[in-house]
Amino acid sequence: MRSVFNWIIATFVVLVVFAAAVIIVLVATMTISYDFLPFDWFDTVLSRVAEVTGGEEAAVIGISILIILITFALLVAEVTPIREKVYRISSDQSGEVKVDYDSVVLLAEKAAIQAHNVHDVRCKAAMKQDGLAVTCFAALNLSSSVPEVSSEIKEKIKESVERFMGLPVIEVIVKTHYRKKDSKHRSVQ
Repeated sequence: MRSVFNWIIATFVVLVVFAAAVIIVLVATMTISYDFLPFDWFDTVLSRVAEVTGGEEAAVIGISILIILITFALLVAEVTPIREKVYRISSDQSGEVKVDYDSVVLLAEKAAIQAHNVHDVRCKAAMKQDGLAVTCFAALNLSSSVPEVSSEIKEKIKESVERFMGLPVIEVIVKTHYRKKDSKHRSVQ
């Protein structure tokens, strides 16, 4: 969760940069006079902007417009609410039951790590039209059988997610690799 104070400061800075870029474009195009701000604020800088011509003028306007577009995009991103990724488990007249993405992934990873010879696992989930698709990246111990362990991972994930979340699992993709036990190389004699 982001700090409100940090958000206010960041938004204020972006607004100031946005306003400065707009003012520079208006002064460079001679839409407004360089001395329109109160108390002679930035008169020296703005008078230089008002005096540029030709290629320099085009560069000042172009860079300022680019800054305007970037800061506008940042402002839109800041005010747009972040949508949490949730999956609907059930819905009826009394309401809805939803579960967030991280919980589904956590359950899938906990189920997969219980398979024999699995050292580490990371999962991703995606809701498709017919149900949930889970992709796991598993690090296996060197002595393990990839087909056997992969099959066990698939079964455990499907069983756990369907049992505890109530979500139909239509697909479990397992991508495996053997893990290195240690970084020391032993010489064979």
